[in-house]
Amino acid sequence: MTCKRIIFSVLLLLGIAPYAQQSFAKAVVIAPMEDISVYGNGRNGNTYFYSGIYAGNVFNGGVARMYEKFSLPAYVAGNSVTSALFEISYSPRQSYMNGAPLQIWAMSNDWDGGTLTRGRTPVIDYTASLGKIKAGINSTIYIDMTDFANQQYQKNAGAMSFVIMSKNEGRIADDFTYFDEKKSLNVTLTSAVPEPSTYAMMLMGLLTLLSRKTIFSQARGSWRSRQRG
Repeated sequence: MTCKRIIFSVLLLLGIAPYAQQSFAKAVVIAPMEDISVYGNGRNGNTYFYSGIYAGNVFNGGVARMYEKFSLPAYVAGNSVTSALFEISYSPRQSYMNGAPLQIWAMSNDWDGGTLTRGRTPVIDYTASLGKIKAGINSTIYIDMTDFANQQYQKNAGAMSFVIMSKNEGRIADDFTYFDEKKSLNVTLTSAVPEPSTYAMMLMGLLTLLSRKTIFSQARGSWRSRQRG
């Protein structure tokens, strides 16, 4: 009888365990694998490359774009990106604050820092806006890119790319922004499948409970035997 109860309890455990903890989450902070500013001077046709610190219209007809690429974890069935915040900081004292917000557009991943020029850039998807950056008092901002990051993750793309650029390229330098080099993508991965440790801990708890119940039953039986005697 005891054996049957244990088997039933274990089967019951396996049935209810998924409801005890539906999912678990893992947070990762990812540094950019590519972080490049491309500055093109419209007057002399020269192109300059910097670490990713400039975006927007510059004096003398120049235009700067900032290209970013972040690696993503390998796809695991049942997992999804439930949060992806692009963290970026800029210097208010070296940036113009009266222009239109800088635009962030999704891009293809088929590029690296060695293939960029002013005229040869990755494919920019102007239908996929990922946000805007408006210079202001707070120098650190967080751009929510969860949907785009999850789309790339579900496709097992291995990375996600985007460009930060002026809304009105070629105009006066009223949106030029100077960024810090340190940037990050703060990602939270969530699994719909409980961690194996969840089952193990529940099983240990159940077995402990059953063992205590067995000891209690034995002690009660012994007490009854002494009473009868």
